[in-house]
Amino acid sequence: MYLENLNDSRSRLVIVHLLLGYILWLYPFLSTYLGFGIFLFSIYRILFSANYNDKIPLYFSAYIVGLEVFLRMTEANLFWEFGKYALISFIILGSIRQSKGIKIYFPILIYFILLVPSIINLPIISLNAWRQDVSFNLSGPLCILMSSIYLYNFSFKKNELEKLFFYSILPVYSMSVVILLKMPSFTLYNFSPYSNPLTSGGFGPNQVSSILGYAIAILFIARIVNVDLFRLKIVNYFSFILFFGLGLITFSRGGVLSSLLAILLTTCYSLFKDQSKIKMILSTLILIAGFIGIWTIMIDVTSGIIMERYAISGDNASDGMFVDLSGRAEIFTIDFKIFLDNIISGVGPGQAFYARELYGYGSQVAAHIEFTRLLAEHGMLGLFALLILLNEPLRRFISLKNIDNKKIIIIFSSLALFTMFHSALRIVMPCFAFSLIYLTLEE
Repeated sequence: MYLENLNDSRSRLVIVHLLLGYILWLYPFLSTYLGFGIFLFSIYRILFSANYNDKIPLYFSAYIVGLEVFLRMTEANLFWEFGKYALISFIILGSIRQSKGIKIYFPILIYFILLVPSIINLPIISLNAWRQDVSFNLSGPLCILMSSIYLYNFSFKKNELEKLFFYSILPVYSMSVVILLKMPSFTLYNFSPYSNPLTSGGFGPNQVSSILGYAIAILFIARIVNVDLFRLKIVNYFSFILFFGLGLITFSRGGVLSSLLAILLTTCYSLFKDQSKIKMILSTLILIAGFIGIWTIMIDVTSGIIMERYAISGDNASDGMFVDLSGRAEIFTIDFKIFLDNIISGVGPGQAFYARELYGYGSQVAAHIEFTRLLAEHGMLGLFALLILLNEPLRRFISLKNIDNKKIIIIFSSLALFTMFHSALRIVMPCFAFSLIYLTLEE
């Protein structure tokens, strides 16, 4: 039995991805070929697979979600929106390959259509610059549209959900290896209560922690809807410890807190509604014990600085949680001013980047909060689009009766919306996570 488990194909794939992380740490130039190769292989499988399954485009999309930040971290020479347009391509080709027609889900289509008219405000300095502004700023909403409509058309069996979750976290193992290998020596490194690329694989801590938080959420929801990602339970526990520990050590709070809040909301609902309350309580206690254990280790490793970062101790304990949010808070306020001055159609996709300097920020700066970006750049149409986006999880939650479906809606909608609050749609993860609310589990 032990040898059978040891040879489990999923465990072997994890080992392969751990080795992949090591190889790309040694030879980062290979990441360009990896990204391009994965894209071509996915296209081939979707178009020419003899044993085609309608879920195949979603499996490859899930893999790209986990892979995107890893490719950026290893400096792949691919355009910035590669992950989003790869996902869009897979969904379009999957729709073409479909033997039956795709049913359009109109509320999410209207959400996207409402964002299109504001492109009339874009200055046409050059056709290429205009195209970049449109593609860069509307690719996230387009991802939400395409993946939501595709997921809306299919129901999932538990084994299919296992594959979707598993493929999504596979590249996170590779990313974890790179982070560990690039990590400075803790005996020589002086921690400070701020995020730092040195402890997040040399890349943006916010994006890295967001993907690690996504992986944590997947491990949690898989556990409580009885989806076994691995036959060896120890792999699940190892993965949780690894992702949570690395998420904390990035010192970027957004990804970790978004995941923990999503888990907390899902746990509260499960404790009230789940029929297996004893199992749920036991799982919750194990989870809490794991959090406490990893947190204790991080306190020791960082000499207590991690507590300052999360405003639990230190001179700034009363306002430490907001110590480096002042820039975002100012952007938040400025976006409202831009919205009020351009209330009909906003300033146009991406134009708030320049407008924020004129409104007193002091420099040109990108949005961190998707919700105020929609208002500033799309005006009243952006407000209506935002209301649709916020209403869809609630509408979907009410319409479905299956408790496991409701758990999935809670965890992924809250994770996506919390991520949009601190990282907008800079990565494809919140787009795909939001679309998972349209996933329907078979009874």
